[in-house]
Amino acid sequence: MNKSDQDVQFLNIVMDSIQEGILILDTDLKIVKANQWIKTKHYNDEDVTGHYCFKIHKKRTIPCSKCTVIDTIKSKKPQKQVVRNPFNDGPNDFFEINTYPVFDENGEVEFVVEKYQDISELKQSINKLMKSENNLKVILDNSPDLVMITDMNADVVFISENVEKITGYSVEYFKGKGLPKDCIYPEDLPKCQTLVSNLKAGKPLEMLEYRFVKKDGSIIWMQHTVNPIYENGEISVMQNNLRDITAQKQNELALLHSHDLMKYIIEHTRSAVAIHDKNYKYIFVSQSYLKQYNVKEENIIGRHHYEVFPDLPQKWRDVHKKALDGIVSSAEDDPYYRADGKVEWTRWECRPWYDADKSIGGFIVYTEVITDRKNMEIEIIDARDRAEESAKKLQEAHNIAKLGSWEFDVESGLFSFTDSFYKIYHTNAEEMGGYQMTIAQYKENFMHPDDADMVDFETEKALNTDDPGFSSYVEHRVKYKDGGIGYIGVTFFIKKDIEGRTIKTYGVNQDITQKKLTEKQLLEAKHKAEESDRLKSEFINNMSHEIRTPMNGILGFSKLLNRANLSDKKRDYYTQIIVNSGNQLIRIIDDILEISALGTKQVKIEQNELSINDLLAELYAIFQMKAKDKNLPLYLNKDLPDEESVIYTDASKLNKILSNLLANAFKFTNEGSVEFGYKLIKSNAKPMLEIFVKDTGIGIHKDKQTRIFDRFTQEEKEVSKIVGGIGLGLSIAKENAELLGGGIRLESEKGEGAAFYVTIPYSPVRKSE
Repeated sequence: MNKSDQDVQFLNIVMDSIQEGILILDTDLKIVKANQWIKTKHYNDEDVTGHYCFKIHKKRTIPCSKCTVIDTIKSKKPQKQVVRNPFNDGPNDFFEINTYPVFDENGEVEFVVEKYQDISELKQSINKLMKSENNLKVILDNSPDLVMITDMNADVVFISENVEKITGYSVEYFKGKGLPKDCIYPEDLPKCQTLVSNLKAGKPLEMLEYRFVKKDGSIIWMQHTVNPIYENGEISVMQNNLRDITAQKQNELALLHSHDLMKYIIEHTRSAVAIHDKNYKYIFVSQSYLKQYNVKEENIIGRHHYEVFPDLPQKWRDVHKKALDGIVSSAEDDPYYRADGKVEWTRWECRPWYDADKSIGGFIVYTEVITDRKNMEIEIIDARDRAEESAKKLQEAHNIAKLGSWEFDVESGLFSFTDSFYKIYHTNAEEMGGYQMTIAQYKENFMHPDDADMVDFETEKALNTDDPGFSSYVEHRVKYKDGGIGYIGVTFFIKKDIEGRTIKTYGVNQDITQKKLTEKQLLEAKHKAEESDRLKSEFINNMSHEIRTPMNGILGFSKLLNRANLSDKKRDYYTQIIVNSGNQLIRIIDDILEISALGTKQVKIEQNELSINDLLAELYAIFQMKAKDKNLPLYLNKDLPDEESVIYTDASKLNKILSNLLANAFKFTNEGSVEFGYKLIKSNAKPMLEIFVKDTGIGIHKDKQTRIFDRFTQEEKEVSKIVGGIGLGLSIAKENAELLGGGIRLESEKGEGAAFYVTIPYSPVRKSE
């Protein structure tokens, strides 16, 4: 083995024996050598030679922003830093990293030796020590207690820094001397001096409470406890804890005052109040209680309730027991039978009271004798019942007839109304601000503006008439408070003074809205029946014409076929006319049969697969010939690719709907174009296909766009006479669209063309991924 091999072997042995991480890196940051410790601890015994250190350690593609190896290469000097978890392999351990340059013969850095030393335990120890000292200071400074260490002469050797916050005095004010006398409230100074004497004499020390005078002259209560600190078995110093208990003392005084105040209030309240403990003994009692229950003893505090009232009924004993079980009992009017047989009425309540620990401490009994009030209430109730019965009967009569009375005072210009009056107008007195209002307010709130002049005219007649027995009846519209419109019938009278002047008008309003609506409905039903009869007559006449036209073609050209010497060309022509007339007749019969089936709800949907794109393409091919005949462009728009256009629907019904709409478009369009197609409408609800047929034809009046979908209805009869039809196509299309789960709507302006939109559910065969 030559000298070079021996050096390498020696280097390997030395590096592997070091119990710290050692890496040798070149200037490209590639690992040249790693010792066994770092390979075992952090590389899972893998060979990392030739790998970039930043890729191995941090899984990075570029060097770390703070790299001691790079700093060593640049500065040619050793570098050091402390890093947490440099290997990115789990535990957040602390490492001290030292890097040392290795120079070539030209003095340039050729390699860098990187040493990793685990300093986690050292770091933790330092942190723990610093934290312990800081915690002690924080605890003392933020403690509610003032901590003071005194020697055996009661002189202060240490006092916490929160002394200034608590007392206003600095630390230096207390050090080296005993607790200053000017800090002690004069009346409490003797017991503080006794504490110091006992301390010096080695006697037992008790907790002391005294008043402390702060630097600003204000007074606080201090709680002072003293505990010995031993050294080598003997008392070395004394630990003094002083706590500000001012709030506690104030609460104690307030509690004592509350106790005295409660006792005073209970004793002098006009109600009969008795408070018992859980042993049924009296704690507090009011003078009214003693008087009302005829208690002769002057002082019953501390005595048992049943000793004072030995004959107390079982009913009350049960109530007391319930209270001690946490149950509140009460009565608003309870009879109490006195010993002399007289009945007194009482209102009472018995409830538990609770100690500070939330346990039941006893029960409280509140009693009020209400005999006089009860007797008066009984009389009032009897009178009220009689009055209410009369008012109820009158109100029931008003409600049945929907009547509401009113009165108008001419001099003040004020109406006075009743509740039943307001009920007619769907409101109440509370909402309207009372039972009175001016004429202007009445008109603003209730009068229909179109009937105001008529009502004013009738009012003037009542005010100016010479007839003292004048009365009148008028019907007019009114505004309901909730926004609706109704009708009332008003019967009113007048009252005159001795000089013949009208001073009051009064009357009754009756809600006749339902009567008016019934009259209107009857009139509308009459008109509708007449319209239905007219439409049926027109339909029969129109259908007769529509059926006769193809029948005449069939019969007429059938006769022509019997002629002798008829050429083949003419025979074919006549035959085609007969076939076309037959097809037209079949379509008419089909429409009549289908509208009958739809009317009896006998039509069923047959769901099957249908390509919308293919259906529209077929319709385009069919109607392209019609477009050429009329010299009209026909446009087709498709929104979906072929594979997404295959849906579940009733192909026959959809085909019939669109064929009908396209036929109508060409029927009523002589100039411009016809366009049809569809688009997919996506929303939060179910997606829908909207299929449209648009034309530039004659259009449809706004006021006829709803009725155009009714059976036997056509927009222009003169036009229909020219282009034909029996008025069933759009009705069939609408009902079929609804059967498919969609609908049909129309957008049109007269003379501007029409656009029909048919919506059906989009139920694709191929679900989108």
